[in-house]
Amino acid sequence: MQYYLVKLVFQLKQGNQLLKQFDEQIRLLTASDSFEVFFKARQIGHKEEDKPTEAFSKPLQWKFLDVTEIVPVQLQQDGVELFSQVSEKDMHSFKQAVKHQAARLLELQLQQANFAN
Repeated sequence: MQYYLVKLVFQLKQGNQLLKQFDEQIRLLTASDSFEVFFKARQIGHKEEDKPTEAFSKPLQWKFLDVTEIVPVQLQQDGVELFSQVSEKDMHSFKQAVKHQAARLLELQLQQANFAN
C-alpha cells in the first residue's frame, strides 16, 4: 500500500443556492495505486456531500465537485514535505498575515502546554 495526498473540492450551498465559496480539502489516503486512490477519494467526497452544518444560524451543505490532485507520499523520514503551493500575493500583507498566524499558533501551543501541566 502507498500513501497519497488527495485534494477534494467542495462548493458550499445554502438551501438550493450554490455559493461562491469553495472548500479545498487535503486528505491522506492509502491505496495500491493512483487509479485506486482517485476512486477512493471520489467515494469519500460523495459520502461527505450534503451533510448539513449550522453556520451563522443558517444551514450550509457541501456539494462535492471532484478530486483535483493526487500526490504520492513517501513517509520514511521526519520532516518530509507533504504539500507545497506557490502563489502570487501582496508581499507586505501576506508577510504580516504569516507572522500573525505563526504568533497565534505559538500562543495556542503555549496555552495547551500550560493547561496540560
